[in-house]
Amino acid sequence: MIIACPHCSQEISAEDVSGKFACPHCGGHIQLAKEQPPVVGHSVGAPPPIAHHSQAPSKSRIFYYVFWATISLLGTLALLVVGFWFFGAASDKFINTALDARNASPHKRKNIVEVTEVVATRDEITGVLKNVSEAKGDFRIHFGLFDATDAKLTDVRDRVYGLEPGETWRFKANLFGRRFATYRFEGVWFEGREIPASFEFKSDK
Repeated sequence: MIIACPHCSQEISAEDVSGKFACPHCGGHIQLAKEQPPVVGHSVGAPPPIAHHSQAPSKSRIFYYVFWATISLLGTLALLVVGFWFFGAASDKFINTALDARNASPHKRKNIVEVTEVVATRDEITGVLKNVSEAKGDFRIHFGLFDATDAKLTDVRDRVYGLEPGETWRFKANLFGRRFATYRFEGVWFEGREIPASFEFKSDK
């Protein structure tokens, strides 16, 4: 091993010396550092590996997560219950109003919808339906098709969703090429129940 003297900078062979010795060129004292034995299991000069310890979440943190998850779940369930209750109450109110009107005596009967301007062609039956009730609703209008012997062939229909009070809807019941002799208005339905409706023909087929 060749080293440089720290005093005179001359090269010195240090193969046969160790510890403290004198420079052969200037006589200065030189102290060689002792070699450190290598650490078993690790390369020389490499830092020892750092041990990583996984830390389990504390009980307070677990309680925090569980608490807010429970609050979120309960809030969602509450919103669903309120939504279903509100929709059910509005639907029941409309149905009860329709049934009361249908079951009333003729001079007290109040229509829920008005059907006007009905026109039948070979392709479709069109007209205007007006919601004259005080509630928003989904409506389905029906017409029956009959042959020359007054035997019913089939029925055609059209549907509207969310018709507001006082709002009108121009319906169109497609006949899909069916041939018939006459047709009849068979009523308006809401939530599977027939409701009172006034009907006015504009012209016949």
